Amino acid sequence: MAEERTYRGPAVLLLDGVETDVMADLTAYTYHHKEEWSGLLKAGNPLEDFCRFVDRPTVLRIFESGREGEVLLHGWGSKLIRAEGSGPAPF
Repeated sequence: MAEERTYRGPAVLLLDGVETDVMADLTAYTYHHKEEWSGLLKAGNPLEDFCRFVDRPTVLRIFESGREGEVLLHGWGSKLIRAEGSGPAPF
């Protein structure tokens, strides 16, 4: 049986050393001791500059805990971007 946990709340994307505040809606699934996580990130400002970070590893920091995880950013709208985690979920 798969185990699921979620995080909804503030986070920070580290993009070439620059912190960008986002609201995260993330879900992690553990199945047979393997964890996968992904979700959506919403920024307060338009994400025009995110195109250069698409499909490039970057870091997502959970605001309350300070824990970090590596993410790949995929496809974006004006303020919404899809994130796919790599390694252990930071929540």
